[in-house]
Amino acid sequence: MDHGDIKAALIANTDRAFKSGSFGIPWFECTNDKGETDTFWGVDHLGQVAEFLGLDIKQDKGFRAAL
Repeated sequence: MDHGDIKAALIANTDRAFKSGSFGIPWFECTNDKGETDTFWGVDHLGQVAEFLGLDIKQDKGFRAAL
């Protein structure tokens, strides 16, 4: 990837984030296995992201420490 490709990807991803309602980072746009899409803002919402995606966070004790 050259600098032009990287810049184009950054612009495209930034535009996509704004279109989905982003107002800060980190911004997560997630689609679960039911096809439902939702957005989450902030690292303190990673628990909600995991719950929305149906992730089993009890299997990995390190994951709990990250939340």
